[in-house]
Amino acid sequence: MKKIIKKRRNLTPRGISPPTTCIHGHFLAAKYKNIPGGRFCTWLRDPVERVVSRYYQELAGDISPSSEQFPSSLEEFVKIEKFQNIYARYLQNMPLTEFDFVGITEDYDESLILFSKIFSIKPFGAGVIKNKNPH
Repeated sequence: MKKIIKKRRNLTPRGISPPTTCIHGHFLAAKYKNIPGGRFCTWLRDPVERVVSRYYQELAGDISPSSEQFPSSLEEFVKIEKFQNIYARYLQNMPLTEFDFVGITEDYDESLILFSKIFSIKPFGAGVIKNKNPH
């Protein structure tokens, strides 16, 4: 039986045991870098699209809002340091060449086909768009 670990924030490489086949979620890339035989993938989004999306998610209350006063405009929001250079923080100087796969969300269907080939799995989820901003 395959074991899949999803979004366990306290999980450490020491806590991973066979037959774990997949760990996924939002975490820093280097967290699992030292797992023998580990393979890495990531999905990236156009940085402007990503920050605009985050602004509207925060504005709508879809995610826990920041502790500071929420800015009155997108222009003010993009000046907040913690919302800048998100990919640089998540990738933690781990070069993209160390990833087995880098998907582009704007090319989701094509990226998903490539992902399926690289990881030898049946394609899934093509054409599915979730949480699309109506604006």
